[in-house]
Amino acid sequence: MFGRLNDGGSRASGRVQFRAMATPVIQFATMADGGRVAFHVLGRGPAVAMLFPYHVNHLTLNWRVPLHRGAIEFLARHFTIINLDFRGAGLSDPLSRELSLDSLSDALNAVLARVGVEDVGLCAMGAAGLIACHFASRMRHRVTSLVFIGSGESEANRQLLHMRQITPQVEAELRGALLGGVGDKRNAVALAHVARASLAPGTLAQWEHLLEREKLEFRRARAISWVERRTPPVYPSGRSKSYACLLSAERIVRLRTSCLSA
Repeated sequence: MFGRLNDGGSRASGRVQFRAMATPVIQFATMADGGRVAFHVLGRGPAVAMLFPYHVNHLTLNWRVPLHRGAIEFLARHFTIINLDFRGAGLSDPLSRELSLDSLSDALNAVLARVGVEDVGLCAMGAAGLIACHFASRMRHRVTSLVFIGSGESEANRQLLHMRQITPQVEAELRGALLGGVGDKRNAVALAHVARASLAPGTLAQWEHLLEREKLEFRRARAISWVERRTPPVYPSGRSKSYACLLSAERIVRLRTSCLSA
């Protein structure tokens, strides 16, 4: 199991178990144009912003996905975890201008300002790696680390997003099964709900165009990869190591996936 015994955890049948955390309170940060960005904060420690892909942005529904909630709760025992719905997605206000990497980074910056965080680590899943890299290039003095989970170019994701425009129900169920596992009905069903509710059709089309324009230049990572200024750094998979140059005093080492399990 992912984790170790602490913070009120118990051990039963050889597995480490943690008490479930209370549902985080949804808060809102205000952007320069007055639009609101939904976010919540959980845990204590160094600040880490967890960035879900734009097309599965929904704070309330993501919390109901056991796979997502488990990861958030585990990390919140070691870090201050900041989750947000980017502008135009989930519980945040609709877009007031064309979707761009700048506008997505501005939404993250507004949330960090509202929380009062200056230095932050970024943990980006899937296509959110593109947003993390852009934010780091703009705010390299503030980003302490970059973590990519399954990030990079994905033809499968592109095809699924296009399918959402045509048959959103089928796309939601397929995405839930692919990410949660065909045999994992709880995660699959919950992920399907997130996929259905995240983006309006017009916003989804803008996201598709953005992904096509701004193709990420590193291969998809099969495991977790980390570029960090401070100890302990973790090796970034494939060409993602080129992004290490965005951070000052970077070091790169390799960490096997097995190191992340108990």
